[in-house]
Amino acid sequence: MNAPRGPDRLDRLVENLARIERRTAERYDHAARRFFDVPEPATPVAASLRVRLAMVRHARGAREEAVRERRLAGIRDAAERAAARAARVDERIGELLERRAMLRRRLDAYLAYARREAYERDGRPLEDDVLNARHERAHAALYTGPMDLDQAERLVQRFVAAVRRRFPEVTP
Repeated sequence: MNAPRGPDRLDRLVENLARIERRTAERYDHAARRFFDVPEPATPVAASLRVRLAMVRHARGAREEAVRERRLAGIRDAAERAAARAARVDERIGELLERRAMLRRRLDAYLAYARREAYERDGRPLEDDVLNARHERAHAALYTGPMDLDQAERLVQRFVAAVRRRFPEVTP
């Protein structure tokens, strides 16, 4: 069977674009409540491309055929550009979420390390006002939104540095 051409192929391309735009909008809504520097997705264009595609389908006549092909190419190009833009925004949002997750893991690992070392060394739970205060600030920065990830990273680094100063003999 031959591969579908023209509007049929474009229908799938535009529907795929609509899915990408919905996913990016959902991820943006999720991330915008959590971070200050979330890139905004472009205005969705799938609906307008559907209308343009329907108009092209109704073009008739020999003169219209050349116009029809140019319009189909324009719709295809617009859909591909919009999908690429949405993918870039989606990728950036994914990077923000992954960076936050990495910082949370690092904060948790160093807290566990500090607690273990304190218990092994002193035989009791960690009692260090400086470490506790630094951990609380870093934790609040990572779990309260919207957040400035650069500031949260600096707070995690300060906590890690304080743990390393307190327990210099071993690092996680």
